[in-house]
Amino acid sequence: MLEEGGRRDWFESGLIRTFAVLAVLALLLFVQRQLWGARPFINLRLLGSYNFGVSSLAMAVFGAATFGLVFLVPNYLSQLQGFNARQIGDSLILYGLVQLLLAPLLPRLMRWLNPKLLVAGGFAIMALGCWMGAHLNADAGRNVIIPSIVVRGIGQPLIMVALSVLAVKGLDKAQAGSASALISMLRNLGGAIGTALLTQLVSLRERFHSERIGETLTIFDGALQQRLGGGQVRIQLPEQQQALALLDHGVRQQAYLMAYSDAFYLSCVALLACALASLMLRQKD
Repeated sequence: MLEEGGRRDWFESGLIRTFAVLAVLALLLFVQRQLWGARPFINLRLLGSYNFGVSSLAMAVFGAATFGLVFLVPNYLSQLQGFNARQIGDSLILYGLVQLLLAPLLPRLMRWLNPKLLVAGGFAIMALGCWMGAHLNADAGRNVIIPSIVVRGIGQPLIMVALSVLAVKGLDKAQAGSASALISMLRNLGGAIGTALLTQLVSLRERFHSERIGETLTIFDGALQQRLGGGQVRIQLPEQQQALALLDHGVRQQAYLMAYSDAFYLSCVALLACALASLMLRQKD
């Protein structure tokens, strides 16, 4: 529903309305069966635990930002920077390499530092990476995106292990299986929702920025008049039509840059909120 909503004008479409009703009914039925069923698949009552509830919400946001940006960054590099598949892979390999190098250090960090500080620090580092990634321009390929990827890669492993430890504090050993399944489900669900939301955000904000940029262009603008009257015709179109096509392409490129920046800014704000929330986790539930 989230993926098709933008293409079908959301609730103006009968298909979207049908899927929305089915999704709400399925969610209500799932919650009812898990809370009051004889043999629930997942113990949703665990969300009533303060630590587990806050940790689960933070994990869902973490999944949304992680999977959403992993999906958007290759799109940005391909669409606006003209990278091919190999160049995109070379750019993203650092994301996994940094985490691989940090993995052996995590047990020591868990012993030396309060897990809350690790989680808050991890969210803050990922937010910093998103803030860096939001400063896009027409030439921002490797010089902006790759440092952003590396910084986010540093923060991610700090969150996953420490947040999982904090989530189960105060829970019985018999609840460990349900807790693990639930937090994994919420991370993956957050990833699916985050990917769809960020994709729709880029689409909506691109249209918004295109309209705002277009409003500033008038026939009385000297620079615009010069653009329409100059240049050589290289394709079988009148000169001004060619110039208008190039101008429209430039406007859309700038609008997409601003839209991707908005997606990074939104992710940054959400991750900072999780950093603050993680500081309120209790050592004992």
